[in-house]
Amino acid sequence: IIFARMAIRLCVLATLASEIAAYPLVASWKPSVTQFTGPDRKRFLHGLCSNDINALPPSGVKDATVLDGRGNTKSLLMVVNDDERLLVLGPEGSGSDQYAFFDKYVFPADDVAVADCSGSFCSCYEIVGEQAGEVLTSSNVLGSDAPQLLPAAGSAVRVQLADDVGGSALLFGQGSLGGSAARPSYALLVEGDDEVCEASVSAALEGAAAALGGGAATSYEALRIRCGRPQAGHEFGEA
Repeated sequence: IIFARMAIRLCVLATLASEIAAYPLVASWKPSVTQFTGPDRKRFLHGLCSNDINALPPSGVKDATVLDGRGNTKSLLMVVNDDERLLVLGPEGSGSDQYAFFDKYVFPADDVAVADCSGSFCSCYEIVGEQAGEVLTSSNVLGSDAPQLLPAAGSAVRVQLADDVGGSALLFGQGSLGGSAARPSYALLVEGDDEVCEASVSAALEGAAAALGGGAATSYEALRIRCGRPQAGHEFGEA
């Protein structure tokens, strides 16, 4: 019964994903971010994830389900290889629980340090639709070099935001909502806790999307469902 319910939910999500229109949509969320540093960071995280974290290249981005000691799925996360650290992006509001889960598996022999750095990032902006790239380039959030900065799916680049916006960010060639040639997507993870910067990025991206015929700003939860992104406590796991 459980698997049947999951299958039905995932079928509904897939149907909604196929119905996303060509016009761009923008939504923001505040991910829970756990940081891993130290020589053993890949090996340690690999042992708790379903994906091959050991093979994650520099600036690489992968989805991974996280498993507990009994093999039960805990969450679906994004893993980012950001220079000398790994960043794990999880559901909003779960930063302390996410940190505690990973930290309890660290043994004295593991040369890895785990930290909750959710407060180091203000928001992650998801841009979805055929014109997702145009939203980024026309919004001027990334400044004049934007066309050369757009990364491919599965990779990330560190960018400086435009002078009138300020700050820096990680730009993903495919965000947490996935994407394809028919429905590209990008995500912009803005660093810092500057409310003025956050407001400027929101206004610029939403304005650019509207100018390209996009709909009004939507909630991340609504866009997540439309794009078929399952989440623990909703489409799988305990509610």
